[in-house]
Amino acid sequence: MAGRNCKGKNNPNYGKKHPGLNKGRKCTIKQKLKISNTLKQKYKSGYINPNKGRIFTEEWKRKLRENHSDVSGKNNPMFGRKRKSQFGELNNNWKNGSGAYRRIAYKKYGYICNKCGITNKKVLLVHHKDRNRKNNNIDNLEILCRNCHTLEHYEEVYKKFMEHIKRKNIKKNK
Repeated sequence: MAGRNCKGKNNPNYGKKHPGLNKGRKCTIKQKLKISNTLKQKYKSGYINPNKGRIFTEEWKRKLRENHSDVSGKNNPMFGRKRKSQFGELNNNWKNGSGAYRRIAYKKYGYICNKCGITNKKVLLVHHKDRNRKNNNIDNLEILCRNCHTLEHYEEVYKKFMEHIKRKNIKKNK
């Protein structure tokens, strides 16, 4: 099939009706009943619909009732526990916020690009000088506009690329 042209009349399904594809048309009541009866028969024979979840047998339901007979009120393991806030400083993973280093850097250096002097807040970023995002020491941070930040990162890539080209040319000339 990969090498064949299967468009239009060359398609093996061209002109054939596809009963599974409804193509946006609404089902008639007769069609809906047929689909419903078919699914009922499938479910009775143990069909598991991946969209609906698991079908439980009566034995499974009985075991579930026995093991989880009463978990309401005081029997609930979470009863009486106060939920900690999942947001902000009350969260266990709080470390002054993931963007806290940005606030600190802008507070110290101001809203101005360190290289070109642009003051438009919409284009300013905080750059890690040592390229380590986890090192949020204030001495490792500087404010750059998007252009200067791109140049900062791609300047070294460009240098490595040019060195590679030069080495390639030297080998050719030998």
